[in-house]
Amino acid sequence: MTLTDLKAEKFLTLNHQNPFAVFVQQVCAAAGFELYSVFEGEKGRTLVNMVALGMGITLLME
Repeated sequence: MTLTDLKAEKFLTLNHQNPFAVFVQQVCAAAGFELYSVFEGEKGRTLVNMVALGMGITLLME
Protein backbone atom coordinates (compact mmCIF):
# COMPACT_ATOMS: atom_id res chain seq x y z
CA MET A 1 0.00 0.00 0.00
CA THR A 2 1.22 3.49 -0.81
CA LEU A 3 0.21 6.92 0.41
CA THR A 4 -1.59 7.51 -2.89
CA ASP A 5 -3.89 4.58 -2.07
CA LEU A 6 -5.27 6.68 0.80
CA LYS A 7 -6.36 9.67 -1.28
CA ALA A 8 -10.07 8.82 -1.09
CA GLU A 9 -10.04 8.22 2.68
CA LYS A 10 -11.46 10.48 5.39
CA PHE A 11 -8.53 11.74 7.45
CA LEU A 12 -8.51 12.56 11.14
CA THR A 13 -5.68 15.04 11.60
CA LEU A 14 -3.91 17.07 14.22
CA ASN A 15 -4.73 20.77 14.32
CA HIS A 16 -3.64 22.42 11.06
CA GLN A 17 -1.19 24.63 12.99
CA ASN A 18 0.66 21.60 14.36
CA PRO A 19 4.02 21.15 12.58
CA PHE A 20 3.40 17.44 12.04
CA ALA A 21 -0.02 18.15 10.50
CA VAL A 22 1.64 20.59 8.10
CA PHE A 23 4.20 17.90 7.24
CA VAL A 24 1.43 15.34 6.52
CA GLN A 25 -0.32 17.83 4.22
CA GLN A 26 2.95 18.43 2.36
CA VAL A 27 3.63 14.70 1.99
CA CYS A 28 0.14 14.11 0.63
CA ALA A 29 0.52 17.01 -1.81
CA ALA A 30 3.83 15.54 -2.98
CA ALA A 31 1.99 12.24 -3.56
CA GLY A 32 -0.45 14.09 -5.81
CA PHE A 33 -3.50 14.69 -3.65
CA GLU A 34 -4.93 16.99 -1.01
CA LEU A 35 -6.09 15.09 2.05
CA TYR A 36 -9.73 15.35 3.07
CA SER A 37 -9.78 16.09 6.79
CA VAL A 38 -13.08 15.41 8.56
CA PHE A 39 -11.72 16.21 12.03
CA GLU A 40 -8.83 18.17 13.52
CA GLY A 41 -7.78 17.28 17.05
CA GLU A 42 -5.19 18.42 19.55
CA LYS A 43 -3.99 15.01 20.72
CA GLY A 44 -2.86 11.95 18.83
CA ARG A 45 -4.57 9.70 21.37
CA THR A 46 -7.96 11.18 20.43
CA LEU A 47 -7.27 10.42 16.77
CA VAL A 48 -6.26 6.83 17.59
CA ASN A 49 -9.51 6.32 19.51
CA MET A 50 -11.53 7.74 16.61
CA VAL A 51 -9.77 5.42 14.15
CA ALA A 52 -10.60 2.48 16.44
CA LEU A 53 -14.26 3.52 16.20
CA GLY A 54 -14.07 3.47 12.39
CA MET A 55 -14.42 7.22 11.94
CA GLY A 56 -11.52 7.61 9.51
CA ILE A 57 -7.79 7.17 9.21
CA THR A 58 -4.82 9.14 10.52
CA LEU A 59 -1.08 9.41 10.05
CA LEU A 60 0.91 9.88 13.24
CA MET A 61 4.53 9.73 14.29
CA GLU A 62 5.69 6.41 15.68
